[in-house]
Amino acid sequence: MSIRHILALIRPEHWVKNLFLFIPAFFAARLSESYVLAHTALGFVAFSLIASAVYVLNDLVDAPQDRNHPDKCKRPIASGAVSPRKGMLILSGLFLGGTLLS
Repeated sequence: MSIRHILALIRPEHWVKNLFLFIPAFFAARLSESYVLAHTALGFVAFSLIASAVYVLNDLVDAPQDRNHPDKCKRPIASGAVSPRKGMLILSGLFLGGTLLS
């Protein structure tokens, strides 16, 4: 298991969608307030960690079917690059981290 496999598992490229959390503060013209910016950024990180936990859970549940799919068979758990046990540890850490931050 490498960092590359972990990054593929948690899909940080999808975190960009969570930037939508900044839109209310932007339209309220409050992004320049450090308190608002800090709390929104904290929410972004928490939301991203929880979203990644869900991606890992999905890969754990779908691994048997993903092994037979031409593209999804390359995912870290389906390919065997990350064991289900390590996947559960990563899932737990992401979920706990996101929950504690929220």
